[in-house]
Amino acid sequence: MRDRIVVSDARAASVFSNMRQRRLLLEFVARESSLQEIALKANLSLNLAHYHVTRFLELGLVETTREQPRSGRVIKRYRAVARSFLVPTYLGSPSPGKQLAAELRASLDRAHVRDPKDGTLYFVDDALSPRMRRVQGRANAAEGIESWHQLVLTKEQARSLADELKALLSRYEGRANGRAANYLAYCALTPRARG
Repeated sequence: MRDRIVVSDARAASVFSNMRQRRLLLEFVARESSLQEIALKANLSLNLAHYHVTRFLELGLVETTREQPRSGRVIKRYRAVARSFLVPTYLGSPSPGKQLAAELRASLDRAHVRDPKDGTLYFVDDALSPRMRRVQGRANAAEGIESWHQLVLTKEQARSLADELKALLSRYEGRANGRAANYLAYCALTPRARG
């Protein structure tokens, strides 16, 4: 298995635009599987799993790693051809932003229960500039947070903050144990458009 492959075919790139196909392919990165195993893991019919695996094989995204003899048909085992896949933007690399932003917004909206301390605070800052800030009541703190800040930074400070935020989020990846919930985290830092 190679470490990384740069996808050069538009049909292969389209696999990454489809959430179900992308998740199914990434299951083969995680572990070698038979059709039966992947169908159970992905909650698919055997026919649909066969369809996707055949397509992945044709596109060069998975390969047959071994065949286990048995009476009747052999059991084929499959694995992704690489640990990671880079889909270039010019091939229509899907921006996870739109889909994940919609999921994040819906999740945040569900997390906000009726709490008079939960809402948007509108105010004027010390420089007399109009501002708004998301304020969250204690009841919602464990369910989801939303925090917007307007910062005035040099390019070096922005780069340093971006590095710190990436490092912070990375430290929490894969920490789950026991009865942990699956959280979606999003953080962005960008210069504001002037106008």
